[in-house]
Amino acid sequence: MSFNALDVGTGFEEGIVRLVVSNARETRSKVVREVNTQRLHTTTTTLIGAVPTDINQMVALPEQVGSPAVGEDSLLQIWFKTTQATTTVDSAGFSIPCTIYQ
Repeated sequence: MSFNALDVGTGFEEGIVRLVVSNARETRSKVVREVNTQRLHTTTTTLIGAVPTDINQMVALPEQVGSPAVGEDSLLQIWFKTTQATTTVDSAGFSIPCTIYQ
């Protein structure tokens, strides 16, 4: 998993990212993972360079037994709360690899 919000060439906006799974009507929501954004990107201040390519630098999202599976009518949300602001966020990116079961 990777996430970055940055002012290109200047720096990153740091904070907390929460992955939340809800039903379609958002009556039941569950926080699946909460991560500090400093662990989710490299130090390169370009959008392409900020994405980790080394598997040892990436944060894994292991499958959780007992958690509800994300299905056709599920809503996956990314919540971001800033803790350390930069000048202006002009570029953002995220990647969440997943396994598809059939």
